[in-house]
Amino acid sequence: MEKLFIPSFPKTCLNYQIPAKVETSPESHPKSRKKNLSFVKKKQPIITPDEQLDYLCRNGSLLEAEKALDSMFQQGTKMKRSTYLNLLESCIDSGSVHLGRILHARFDQLPQPDVFVETKLLSMYAKCGCLVDARKVFDSMRERNLYTWSAMIGAYSREHRWREVSNLFRMMMEDGVLPDDFLFPKILQGCANCGDVESGKLIHSVVVKLGMTSCLRVSNSILAVYAKCAQLSLATKFFRRMEERDVVAWNSVLLAYCHNGKHEEAVDLVEEMEKEGISPGLVTWNILIGGYNQLGKCDAAIDLMQKMENFGVTADVFTWTAMISGLIHNGKRYQALDTFRKMFLAGVVPNGVTIMSAVSACSCLKILNLGSEVHSIAVKMGFMDDVLVGNSLVDMYSKCGKLEEARKVFDSIKNKDVYTWNSMITGYCQAEYCGKAYELFTRMQEENVKPNIITWNTMISGYIQNGDEGEAMDLFQRMEKDGNVQRNTASWNLIIAGYIQNGKKDEALELFRKMQFSRFMPNSVTILSLLPACANLLGAKMVREIHGCVLRRNLDSVHAVRNSLIDTYAKSGDIGYARTSVQGKPALVGPWGGQGGHAWDDGMFTTVRQINIAHGSSIDSIQVEYDKNGSSLWSEKHGGNGGSKFEKVTLDYPHEYLTSVHGTYGSYDIWGHVVTDTEKAQPKAGGGAKTYGPWGGAGGIVFDDGIYTGIRQINLSRSVGIVSMKVCYDSRGQAVWGSKHGGRGSFKHEKIVFDYPSEILTHVTGTYGPLIYMGPNVIKSLTFHTNKGKHGPFGEEQGPSFTHKTNDAKVVGFLGREGLFLDAIGVHVMDCKISPLKPSPHNAIVPHNNSGVAVIENSPWANKLVLAANGRGEEFERGVVKEPTPSGPGPWGGNGGKPWDDGVYSGIKQIFVTRGNDAISSLQVEYDRNGQSVWSVKHGGNNGVFTHRIKLEYPNEMLTCISGYYGPLNNSDKTNVVKSLSFYTSRGRYGPYGEETGTYFTSTTTQGKVLGLHGRSSAYLDAIGVHMQHWLGNNSKPQYNRASCFKVY
Repeated sequence: MEKLFIPSFPKTCLNYQIPAKVETSPESHPKSRKKNLSFVKKKQPIITPDEQLDYLCRNGSLLEAEKALDSMFQQGTKMKRSTYLNLLESCIDSGSVHLGRILHARFDQLPQPDVFVETKLLSMYAKCGCLVDARKVFDSMRERNLYTWSAMIGAYSREHRWREVSNLFRMMMEDGVLPDDFLFPKILQGCANCGDVESGKLIHSVVVKLGMTSCLRVSNSILAVYAKCAQLSLATKFFRRMEERDVVAWNSVLLAYCHNGKHEEAVDLVEEMEKEGISPGLVTWNILIGGYNQLGKCDAAIDLMQKMENFGVTADVFTWTAMISGLIHNGKRYQALDTFRKMFLAGVVPNGVTIMSAVSACSCLKILNLGSEVHSIAVKMGFMDDVLVGNSLVDMYSKCGKLEEARKVFDSIKNKDVYTWNSMITGYCQAEYCGKAYELFTRMQEENVKPNIITWNTMISGYIQNGDEGEAMDLFQRMEKDGNVQRNTASWNLIIAGYIQNGKKDEALELFRKMQFSRFMPNSVTILSLLPACANLLGAKMVREIHGCVLRRNLDSVHAVRNSLIDTYAKSGDIGYARTSVQGKPALVGPWGGQGGHAWDDGMFTTVRQINIAHGSSIDSIQVEYDKNGSSLWSEKHGGNGGSKFEKVTLDYPHEYLTSVHGTYGSYDIWGHVVTDTEKAQPKAGGGAKTYGPWGGAGGIVFDDGIYTGIRQINLSRSVGIVSMKVCYDSRGQAVWGSKHGGRGSFKHEKIVFDYPSEILTHVTGTYGPLIYMGPNVIKSLTFHTNKGKHGPFGEEQGPSFTHKTNDAKVVGFLGREGLFLDAIGVHVMDCKISPLKPSPHNAIVPHNNSGVAVIENSPWANKLVLAANGRGEEFERGVVKEPTPSGPGPWGGNGGKPWDDGVYSGIKQIFVTRGNDAISSLQVEYDRNGQSVWSVKHGGNNGVFTHRIKLEYPNEMLTCISGYYGPLNNSDKTNVVKSLSFYTSRGRYGPYGEETGTYFTSTTTQGKVLGLHGRSSAYLDAIGVHMQHWLGNNSKPQYNRASCFKVY
C-alpha cells in the first residue's frame, strides 16, 4: 500500500488552522516519465498562536479571533505584546468593545505590560464610545505619559465635555507633564467652550515660558479663548502682539468684537485685514453677518451679503441660514421667507437648520400653504430624519389646527425627544383633545421619555381649558410625587386660574395661601388672576390680603396691578381705602442708564418747581427743586462736578407741571462708561397752547413731542406716503431734537431748514388716505407754511386734506401716531404776535477767543482742543482731535463682584484705601479733571479696619504704577481678592498696604502715568486695573473718532 502524506500539527495548535501551501515534487507528477515513484514526507511549518491571531485580525475575523483567544488562554499560552496591540487596533477599527473587554480582562497575562499598552487600551475604550471605562483605566494607571493625557483629553473633547478637559489640564500640570503643540490647542478649545478664561490665562503663561508663542496653531487657540470668553481687551492685546497672523487669527478677533457688540470696529478691522494683504473669506463675512443680526441690524447684514458678492465671495448655506434666523429673531418673518426663496433661486441647498427656521416662520405667521411647501422640500431632500425639522413641522401643523398632519409627522419621527412629545401634546391640548393628549403623556413615559415642567404645565392648562379642574389638580399633585418635577410659579398660576375660571374662588384663595407657604413668590399674573374674584361686597378682606402680598413683592409699581387693585377696592365698597393706599402712591418707573455709581432716590413730593442740569458731552449732574405742600425743598446734587454748560429749567408753578422725562444713554468713551447723554423734560402747559389734530389714520402708536419755543428744522422721509418725520425744536435758544416718528424704507429724504428766529412756522397743511385698497389711512403729503412763504408740498396731494390756519399763531410742537408710516399728525399752536426779526449773520463765526479755539473742560480725555463756532440760533459740529488713547491694563485679581470703571482723567490727587487683616476692603480716588476735583464712588465694602490716605503733591507728583498681590481669603474660599497694594509715583513708593501673599501683579509696562482706575468689587476689592498714558505713546498718529463729535450752540 502506498504511503499517504498526512499532515500533523503540534499540540499547541488551535482548532482554526491556516491552510499551508503544499508543493508537489516533479516525481509525483502523473506525466513524469520516470518509473521509480516515491513519496517524500514534506515537513509542515509550525504556526504560532500569535501568528494565527494576527492573520485573523488582518482579515477582520474577530469572532474567530475571540474563540482562538479563549482557547489560547485556556491552554495557558501567553500572548506577545505586539499581538495584543494589533488586537486592540482591530477593536478600534471595527468598534468591537466586546473583544476589547476580553483583552482588558487578560491584560495581566501579558509578559511585560507597560504604559504604552495601557494607553492603547484607554484609547480603545474612548474611541468605542465607552468614556466611563476609559476613565477607569486612566485613573488606575500608575504611570502616565504625554500620550496617555492626550488620549484622555481627546476622548473628552470628542464628547464635548469641555469642563473635564479643563480639569484634566490642571491635573496634568500637577503630575509634572507638559503638553506639546498638538495637545495645547485641544486643551484651549475646552477652556474656550466652557468659558474657563482663568485656565486660558494659565496656559498662556505656560506657552510663553516654553517659548511656543511662535507656533501659529497654539497662538490662534489662545486668541480663541479670549474671544469666546468675551475678553475683548485681552484678545485685542494678544492679537496685536502676535508675530504671525493668518485668517484664523483675524476671524477670532472679529468674533470677539461681534460678541461684545462692537460691530463698527469689526468692519474697520476687516478693512485693516485687507490692507495687510489677507482677503476676507467666507467665514469672516459669516461672522460679521451673524453679529449684525444678533444686534438687530438686519438691514446692515443684508448690505454685507451684497458687499461680499462684490468681493467675489459667494454666500453658502450657513450665510443664508444666519440671515434667515436673524430676520426671524427680529420679528421680520415675511422677509425671512422671502430670503428663503432667494436662497433657492441662488442655487444654494438648505440644511436642516434652514428648513427648521423656515418652518418656524410659517408657524408664527400661521401660513399653512407655505409651511406645506417647506415640508415637501424637507421630504424630497431627506431631512425628515432630523428631529429638529420634525419638531418644527409638528409645531407648525398644530398651531395651524391641522392635527392629523401633525400626528402623521409625529409618528414618522424615529428618535423622538421631549420637545417632540411636548409639541404634539400642546397641539391636542389647545384643540381641547385632552384625552388624546393624556394618551401621549402616558405613552411617552412608557417609552422612557421623562416629561419636563413644560409637559406637566401643558397638561394642566389643557384640562383647565376643558373645565376639568379635578384632573388638573390630580396632575398638579402628582407632578412632584410621580414625575419628580419641581413645580414653578407658572404651575401655581395655572391651577389658581383654573379654579377661578370655574367659579371656585375660595379654593383659589386657599391655593394662593399655600403657594406662599410653599415659598413660591406670586407675580403680577397671580395677582391679576385673583383680584377679579374679590370684586364684590364680601371680598374687601381678601383684597387687603392680596394687597399686602403686592406690597411685599413690590408689585404696586406695575400699572396693571395698581389699576386692578383700585377697581377691585371700588367694587368691594372700599374706594376710600383705595384712594389713600393706592392712588396716593406714585408708580416707580426706571431708572434707565448704566449699572455703575450709587443708587439715589429723592422720595415723593407734591410737584417739581425747577431743575438744574450740568452737561457737556454727557449729563454730568442734576439737582431738583421740589414743592412739598407749598414749601420749597432742594435735593442733593446727583452726579459729578464736571460740565461746561449749565441749564436751568424753571416751571411756571403751580400752572405748569412736569409730565414726563425723555432721554438717551450710551457709552461716551472707549472704556464703556454708560452715562445719560441727553435729557429732555416735557412740561405740560397750564394755558396758552392749543392742540389741533391729529389728522390721518388710527393705526400705530401715539406720540407727542411736547411744547417748545419754536421749530428750527424738519427732516422728512417719504416713498408712496410720508414714512417718517424728525423735528429740531428751539427751547429758549437751545436746539433740541425730537425722536424720529415713523418707519424705515423710504427712497427720498427732505430737509426743511427754517431761518429761525426770523422765520416762524405758522401752520401745516396736508392730505391723508390709504396706500392700498381698503388699507389703513396714513399721511400722504405735507406742506409747511411760514411767515416768509411755504415749503412743499412733499408727497402726492391725494385724499382728504387738513389745515389749522389761524391768525397770529406759531407751531410749537407736533403730535400724532406712528407705525411703519407716519399714520397721523397734529400740532401744538401758541398764540403770538409774529414780527419777523432781522436775520442773524449765519455765515459769521463768533469765536470764544482770538484764536477761534476753545478747550472742552469736561472732556473725558485731557487737553483736547476743538474748533468752536457759535452763532445765535445756529448749530455747529466740532470734531475732537484725540491724543493717543490711554491703555487699560488689568484688572488683576478675582472674577467676583461687579465690574467698575472710573474712566480717564487728567491725573490723580489722592487715594483712600481701607483694609482688614486679610485683604483690601475698599478704595476711593480723588481725580483731577482740568483743575476740578472729581471723587469716585467707594469701590468695595465697609469691613475695613485700617484706613490709609495716599496724598500726592499734584500736579508735581504723578502716579506711575501700582503693584500688589491677590489670592483667596482663606483655604476654603477659592474666590480671589486683592490682598495688598503699593503705589509708585514720580517721587517714590507708598505702601505696601496689606499682607504681601499670593500672586504678584504690577502695571509696569513702559514709562507713563496712571489716569484712572478700574476693576471689580463686592464686600472686598476683588480686582484692580489701571488706565495708563505712556510718555512716548502707543500710537504715533492721532486717531479720529466719529462717535466723539458733538454739538455746540
